[in-house]
Amino acid sequence: RLGRRRVYPSSLLTLAGVGRISSSAIDRVAEVGGLLSVRRGFRVVVIDHEGSVRGMLLRAQIAVSTSAEEGLKVAKSIVRAASLNKLWLLEELELLGYEVGEEVETIRELVRMEVSSKDALRRLEARVARSYFEGLRKVVPEKYGFEARTRRPPRDCVSAALSYAYVKLYGYLECMLLSAGLDPRIGFLHEPFRKRASLALDLAEEFKQPVVDAALLPLVPTETLSPSRDFRREGEAVYLGVRGRALVDRALRRRLDQQLAGKSFLEWMRHQVARLVDYLEGRAEEYEAFTIRRCLARVS
Repeated sequence: RLGRRRVYPSSLLTLAGVGRISSSAIDRVAEVGGLLSVRRGFRVVVIDHEGSVRGMLLRAQIAVSTSAEEGLKVAKSIVRAASLNKLWLLEELELLGYEVGEEVETIRELVRMEVSSKDALRRLEARVARSYFEGLRKVVPEKYGFEARTRRPPRDCVSAALSYAYVKLYGYLECMLLSAGLDPRIGFLHEPFRKRASLALDLAEEFKQPVVDAALLPLVPTETLSPSRDFRREGEAVYLGVRGRALVDRALRRRLDQQLAGKSFLEWMRHQVARLVDYLEGRAEEYEAFTIRRCLARVS
């Protein structure tokens, strides 16, 4: 119904709904050196071909990941952005009257520290995260049972909600990475491990606070997400119930659709994937990770 359209190697063509792709169309994509992927939900199937853009991109991704200098540079950009985003959210809570000034100062000091290895960088990241969640503990009412961030399994309501929403965030980013021709398993901060989508975990660090935490925290003081109604317990483990998952899904989707500096957060995530591709293909000298402060500065 759209008629004929001229397609270039850099074109982005998205088809939604039910349909078929002819073998001649696939051949044409290969001829122009394009990428073709089919997505259903969070599942993406990439159709590749010899000498494809994806093959060259994969080699560049592996080269950076295995380079001590370049890999560390990308990892440092991600950790710094994630730390600044944690700092931003705590500062917002401080403005609302919560007593998180000590944690704010600690993270400010940690952000200024320099490290020379990925192991040292991960230790620094862990210290920032510990201070951040200590700050959140002062915000969350006692009935939620939140003393510290727990995982595998979560042992309190807040950790359960965060874990569920973070997995959703990983799924969005993994789809975007696959569609862009990147291998989600080859990360820069998170080491490849079995079938773990390490690169999706890397980029998720940039969006956990601006997207997930900022979406879920308002549900807590008002008890919109109820500790008694919206969670189930299996021994020491705590998980979201059916109603709780629906509430978190709705809050997360609203946040992803929220506009900031002319883009929704979902579009900012795609933008970061494209920015990473530009860096790997040599069109950018460095990878600039996402910070919400930079976006807010554009608005003002």
